[in-house]
Amino acid sequence: MALDLSRIRERLQGMLDNEHPPSREVLRERTPASDPIAVATDNVEKEIAALLIDRRTTRIIMLEAAIYRVDKGIYGNCRVRECGDQIDEKRLEAMPATPFCRSCQEKREGKQPRRFRAA
Repeated sequence: MALDLSRIRERLQGMLDNEHPPSREVLRERTPASDPIAVATDNVEKEIAALLIDRRTTRIIMLEAAIYRVDKGIYGNCRVRECGDQIDEKRLEAMPATPFCRSCQEKREGKQPRRFRAA
């Protein structure tokens, strides 16, 4: 696999630069409302905001880890200890921060690995 690591690192860094640290401002307590619908709406908004913060934080961590793997020369190798296979270039192009080959990712998700490709 002939990966252009400088181009990949640049792409990962650009993706990381576009991620902004999650803001917890939305989760602050608001003035208690006497209207139960307003309270329920506020609670749902806080739950959604918390989920978005978690997702953004996860993306930042994954991008930083991928940049680390590029810098250490181990980018493109599946991070599952028992596997260590090369991750397919098409997969890396689609998901440059992925630490797992498709087969190991499917195992982690509890899916059966694909054996045949549709033509």
